[in-house]
Amino acid sequence: MPYLVEGAVAAEVTAGKHKRQLVGPVLGLEMAQIAALIGQGGRSDRPTLVGVEGFGGAGKTVFARRLGQSLGSSHLVHLDDFLIHGVVSNEDKTDFDRGELARRVLEPARRGELTAYRTLTDSDGGPGRWVKVPAVRYLIVEGVSAYHPELRQYYHHRIWVDAPMEIARERARQRDIRRGIYDRDLWDAWERSEISYKAKYVPHLTCDIVYDNAGEAADIRCGDE
Repeated sequence: MPYLVEGAVAAEVTAGKHKRQLVGPVLGLEMAQIAALIGQGGRSDRPTLVGVEGFGGAGKTVFARRLGQSLGSSHLVHLDDFLIHGVVSNEDKTDFDRGELARRVLEPARRGELTAYRTLTDSDGGPGRWVKVPAVRYLIVEGVSAYHPELRQYYHHRIWVDAPMEIARERARQRDIRRGIYDRDLWDAWERSEISYKAKYVPHLTCDIVYDNAGEAADIRCGDE
C-alpha cells in the first residue's frame, strides 16, 4: 500500500488550483525518514533495489540523488541511459530497452554480482559509454517505466514522485529551454505518452511510497539533471 510523503495528513492534497486524490495511508516523512524506512532490513551481500518513477519534470532525478545522499552507500542508474533513439514514445514506453536494464543491472544486482553496462548512446547520439556499477548497499533506478510490470519484481521499494502533469510539464519545458531546447511537438508527444502510460500501468498505485512534489513550496523540483 503506498505512502504519501511530504504531504498533509489527509488523503486529498491541494497545491494551488491543482487538486487530486491520493490513495493509501498518509505519512509526513522527511528525507531522512524515507531513507530510514528504506534502510530497514536488507542484506549485506547484495544491494537493496529502489525504483523511482514520476512524470518528466516531476523532480524524480533530483529526488533520487538526494535519497542516495541520505542513504549513504548508493549508486544511481538513469533509465535514460537505455533510451532507444528514433523510437517514438508511447503508452508502453517501448523507447526504453528495459530488457537490457534487467540483464545488465537488475539481475546481477539481485544476485549480488558486480556489473557494468553500456549506455545505448551518448548525449550527441554517438556510441555509448561504459558505466561501472560499484558495490553499494542501495541501487536506485530512476525514470519513467523504471518499475514497469516487466521489472517490478526486482525492486524492494518503489517510489512515485507525484506532481500533476501541468506542473511537471512547465518544469520540464523550463529545464529544456535553459538547455537551448525548444520543441513543442516533442513536448506534446512526451506528454501524451506519459499520461497514457500512467493510466495503463498506474505506477502511482503500484508503489510503496508516493512523494508529493507538487506544491510551490516543494523543495525538490525539476533541476538541471
